[in-house]
Amino acid sequence: MLTPRTRQWARQRGTAAAAAAHERLGTDTGQRVDVFGIIQRSGVWLMFQPLDVYGVYRRIPDEAGDISGILVNAKHPPSLQRFTAAHEYGHHDMGHEESVDGEVELGLARDRTTDSVIEVEAQAFAANFLMPPRLVYTMCRAAGLPRENADPTPQQVYLMGLEMGASYQATVTQLRALDVIGKRVYDQLVRISPLQVKTELRGGERPDNGRVDVWPLDRRDSGRVVYPRVSDELVLHLPEMPSTGYVWTAPETVGAQPADPAVEVLVDQFLAEPGPDDEVLGGEGLRRFVLRVTHQGGARLELRKQRPWQRSGEPLDRFGLDLNIAPHPAGSAQQGVSTRQQPFLA
Repeated sequence: MLTPRTRQWARQRGTAAAAAAHERLGTDTGQRVDVFGIIQRSGVWLMFQPLDVYGVYRRIPDEAGDISGILVNAKHPPSLQRFTAAHEYGHHDMGHEESVDGEVELGLARDRTTDSVIEVEAQAFAANFLMPPRLVYTMCRAAGLPRENADPTPQQVYLMGLEMGASYQATVTQLRALDVIGKRVYDQLVRISPLQVKTELRGGERPDNGRVDVWPLDRRDSGRVVYPRVSDELVLHLPEMPSTGYVWTAPETVGAQPADPAVEVLVDQFLAEPGPDDEVLGGEGLRRFVLRVTHQGGARLELRKQRPWQRSGEPLDRFGLDLNIAPHPAGSAQQGVSTRQQPFLA
């Protein structure tokens, strides 16, 4: 069993190695980290396959130079794949030989911890490589949270993880490691499942696919860039008063083929704002859209607030989002060697 001091030293080594790697790579640690791209550019083979574990790192000695490879479970959601890849890249960066990693080795088990020094190092590396302190503090500031003794809601933590490309549990763990939250809040947050949070963000309706992410958006998000994956759902609420005749039209995606839009509309409904005795006052409320991302690539999502019989002319209001729908590193099959490395096998 590792002593507390040994465990602390291992965490410090992993944290320092992640910071040094970002400095060497010139990473902008205030932005989402492209972990898959970094791995591929480093010359490490990256492959996705269905596994009974989370990930594998292997280093094979060779006369022309060591050959290193990372294997990630293709059955896991993208955020967990990213964290797994960062963990395995930590093994590579710190010169570890080989590792087969599951929930315990990645530090994601609630009631068990590893007694392996190299796994503790890789855990700290992964958390600080994928969620460097600068990025975490940027997310806290955007959420209106302090840098210490914060008490975020599960929804706030989930949204921070979305922006950083990290799983809910990995985000909770990193907030605790950076002392953004205390143990009491940590214990409360880890008892919440990501599916519970997604269901709440979707208005109490469970997503058709529990593995997808749900992106809640409102009027304040107009003009921003979001990074959904194919099959993710966008839940959009926009203020509307139908009695004026001005309503939000179904979204259009610019930059995609008209016959093959980047999103499909699952829900288009008006939610009236109840007044006293649940009576609707003045028809005020919110237009609610639930949109499913259908394919990869860049596209701009545009909505117009206008009178349905006045399609020409300038609308009363506009809402726009830039969608950066990144392809899976292994292509549409989502398994096998990364597409960037496939030509080297020909």
